[in-house]
Amino acid sequence: MPTSAPHVAPLSAYAIQVDARDNVAVARVAVPRGTRVVVGGSELDVLDDVTPGHRFALTAIPAGEYVRQYAQPIGTSRGITAGALISHANMSNDVP
Repeated sequence: MPTSAPHVAPLSAYAIQVDARDNVAVARVAVPRGTRVVVGGSELDVLDDVTPGHRFALTAIPAGEYVRQYAQPIGTSRGITAGALISHANMSNDVP
C-alpha cells in the first residue's frame, strides 16, 4: 500500500515567527506532532504536540546558545532539536 507524503504548509498556517532573527515560533493554533512546515524555504517537522501560545524550535539550538524571540534572548538552550517544543526541560531562564 503506497504511503502519501506528509502535508506541507507555510509556517504562518500554524505559528508566528515574530522576528526573522528568532530561532523559535509561537503556535497560534494547535500544532500536532508530525506537522511539516516551511521555514525560510526549508521543511521542518514539528516533533511534539504544541498548544497555542507555546513555542517550538525553528532550528537546532545547541546547549549554551540563546533561545531568541523578538530578536532577544529569552533563555539558554540545554540542547534543543529543530522542531522540538520549548520547555523548562530544554531551556533555562538564564539570559544576559
